[in-house]
Amino acid sequence: RLTFKKLVPGKLGYQEWEIDVENYNTAVSMFDQIIPKPDYRLEFPHKRQNWYLDRTLININWYPRVKPLVEIEAKSEKKVRDVAKLLGFDPKNLVNKGIVTILSETLKLKKGQKVKL
Repeated sequence: RLTFKKLVPGKLGYQEWEIDVENYNTAVSMFDQIIPKPDYRLEFPHKRQNWYLDRTLININWYPRVKPLVEIEAKSEKKVRDVAKLLGFDPKNLVNKGIVTILSETLKLKKGQKVKL
């Protein structure tokens, strides 16, 4: 499965597109043709647990080389903040960063770098 995420300016969240692929190498080759010079290209395995609370999706994600991440997906930013507070997180400390940004900052990646984790 390949996922493309784009930050929604001025909002707490991302727009996402996912596709299932039969041949990973063919899909990567196709994306290399469409986007020949991406900011980053990261290939990594990860584990995810999904939980639901009041129609809000809560993902716990484990990625290589970073601490586990909790992702809260809801229909509104207010709902995200309310659920975060219910889970014991301080809503003021929420981070609006995707895994690519987190990995690039943690691993100090340079633009154009390709990394397999």
